[in-house]
Amino acid sequence: MLWILGPHTGPLLFDAVASLDTSPLAAARYHGDQDVAPGVLDFAVNVRHDRPPEWLVRQLAALLPELARYPSTDDVHRAQDAVAERHGRTRDEVLPLVGAAEGFALLHNLSPVRAAIVVPAFTEPAIALSAAGITAHHVVLKPPFVLDTAHVPDDADLVVVGNPTNPTSVLHLREQLLELRRPGRILVVDEAFADWVPGEPQSLADDSLPDVLVLRSLTKTWSLAGLRVGYALGSPDVLARLTVQRAHWPLGTLQLTAIAACCAPRAVAAAAADAVRLTALRAEMVAGLRSVGAEVVDGAAPFVLFNIADADGLRNYLQSKGIAVRRGDTFVGLDARYLRAAVRPEWCWWRRLPMGKAWRTHDAVRLADVIDVLDQAYPPRLAQSWDSVGLVCGDPDDVVDSVTVAVDATPAVVDQVPQAGLLLVHHPLLLRGVDTVAANTPKGVLVHRLIRTGRSLFTAHTNADSASPGVSDALAHAVGLTVDAVLDPVPGAADLDKWVIYVPRENSEAVRAAVFEAGAGHIGDYSHCSWSVAGTGQFLAHDGASPAIGSVGTVERVAEDRVEVVAPARARAEVLAAMRAAHPYEEPAFDIFALVPPPVGSGLGRIGRLPKPEPLRTFVARLEAALPPTATGVRAAGNPDLLVSRVAVCGGAGD
Repeated sequence: MLWILGPHTGPLLFDAVASLDTSPLAAARYHGDQDVAPGVLDFAVNVRHDRPPEWLVRQLAALLPELARYPSTDDVHRAQDAVAERHGRTRDEVLPLVGAAEGFALLHNLSPVRAAIVVPAFTEPAIALSAAGITAHHVVLKPPFVLDTAHVPDDADLVVVGNPTNPTSVLHLREQLLELRRPGRILVVDEAFADWVPGEPQSLADDSLPDVLVLRSLTKTWSLAGLRVGYALGSPDVLARLTVQRAHWPLGTLQLTAIAACCAPRAVAAAAADAVRLTALRAEMVAGLRSVGAEVVDGAAPFVLFNIADADGLRNYLQSKGIAVRRGDTFVGLDARYLRAAVRPEWCWWRRLPMGKAWRTHDAVRLADVIDVLDQAYPPRLAQSWDSVGLVCGDPDDVVDSVTVAVDATPAVVDQVPQAGLLLVHHPLLLRGVDTVAANTPKGVLVHRLIRTGRSLFTAHTNADSASPGVSDALAHAVGLTVDAVLDPVPGAADLDKWVIYVPRENSEAVRAAVFEAGAGHIGDYSHCSWSVAGTGQFLAHDGASPAIGSVGTVERVAEDRVEVVAPARARAEVLAAMRAAHPYEEPAFDIFALVPPPVGSGLGRIGRLPKPEPLRTFVARLEAALPPTATGVRAAGNPDLLVSRVAVCGGAGD
């Protein structure tokens, strides 16, 4: 089969040649980009963003006039020095690569006699070794794909393992990896996705070990798939052997500059902040997939491996909806039950496609179904009193074929919404002082254009800002904060009382049962909740009293239980009546405490802590790298050397 992937001849030529090879290894050279067609939402390839950050694009673009010159030794040294500083290594322990995959293509230069590859794993090492006439032994891990060093042959003089592993996403412990070291063996650790793990706790990249070779990729983290950049870390002796037959000047100036830029402290900080955000998003994806019956492999990489009934049917169904996911059966050790999906913010849209048997029945999605999902994610009650959120136009019974997300409903945006599509915007089109949507008004003409073509408009504004998770959380994660508070929390509903009832021990169960029947004792998904402690009650009955225990004029001491329950404040009358009816005393002793509502995770803004204190100037650079570029950029006031550790964030128009 000839795949035409775009205007570049490289992929075209590769697939034309690959089609002539029908060997199992050639079949294993299937990659996620083969699932992706133009205009498709790409969950098959693990590239972090759709394009590199603006600061990196500008830095590379500035070099375009210099492409007439060959790269210099200084260019190479700058790249090596940046990597060395990033990992605490020396220059001669760093080898710039044309992507981490080039490192696999060079492994045959180490002349292994018996190579072992821990799988499921990236398929290129086996393919590269096979092309050089070296047979690789596959060490197949069974679910949950945790490393078992006992299964690796002792006589293997080259062992390749991923950490975290592609495609399983499993993160092996560094202690387990170090157990694989043997005299005369080179351990190769593929850390292409290690910088996606907050703190990189299991990485060996910072360890100067004579027999360990670490391969790192910058391609996916910095969205440079069209440039291909990475590096190897190892002893000078191993790197010299690795490059013995390498071509002269394998990397160009753009690649070397990209390596240096992406390993600079500012870039490393930005990537670390992004890793925190992606970890939270990954947890959301995992929970969503498990909620529909998928078995998700525990992992830490920027992709999720899961198996689900009729996985191939689901993949085709998602493809019909313009969504590409990676099939798993081309990886050694996996079969057709497995799919891999990249962690992307757009998950919040395809996660709500009807699951269950939907990809076999092609059930239609109504606008009302989408509204239910949006109202759960962004409850309208969280909107500010002045705000206008919810459905602006559209018939809830209509079928929705697509969702287009935008900040504002402008004419240019409306033109991009497909027929029978929903336009979800953040800023309301209709807010204050609107008394007409006549087609001869700027806003009215947009509403009429949407209605005429069967398109819908929905707004999620301050309710999306306040929701948890919501816009405020996304902003905090983008900056790299660990959130510990809400800036302006939504007040909780004060509708809970704590009752303390003193009752003779032999009557305590009857009183409990009575107040439970009246509505007390409910906490979340639990009922009949109470607490008690034994004690002694004392009272003196006066003339006119009719004591159930003891007599008038005598101090009485009774073995009693102190029974505590919670009950809705609105049920005070019912609980009181039930308690009096079941209590043996003429005048029961009890207390009612109105409880302060617990803090909620919803509200405008978030407060959080940085991974470690940093100067204001560094924090500003962090913001520039993490947030989308604007015309005015990031503005700050204060002492640039002042340390910043705790930060409050709040989305808004800035006015």
